[in-house]
Amino acid sequence: MSALSRTSESKRASHRALGLLSWELTNAPLNGGLSFNPLEDAWHTIYDAYIQFTRTHREAPKLRSTPAESALAGWAAKNRMAYHRGKLSQRRTALLNEVEFWSWGASTTRKVTEARDLDHR
Repeated sequence: MSALSRTSESKRASHRALGLLSWELTNAPLNGGLSFNPLEDAWHTIYDAYIQFTRTHREAPKLRSTPAESALAGWAAKNRMAYHRGKLSQRRTALLNEVEFWSWGASTTRKVTEARDLDHR
């Protein structure tokens, strides 16, 4: 791990544990664009790309297409799986519900549960 990575992680840990001073938050872009939640930032970056794709193409991205479109479709599939497993946050669920052409699809776990219930009758 590089010194910069250790410094960034140290600042994130400090923020989580104690909270940073307001000037540190204000000056974060001056400190190399430090992100206090890089995973959340990455999710929102892809979310924005997904919205841009649906606005441009007037449809949801497909898995069997260009690498960029396929990546967006895969991201959407992972979010659907997290939703059906009850692992997607309410905030992300609400954001995705606002997306044009978004669908949660059918829950595969529900179908398996229903099949088991029928077997036991």
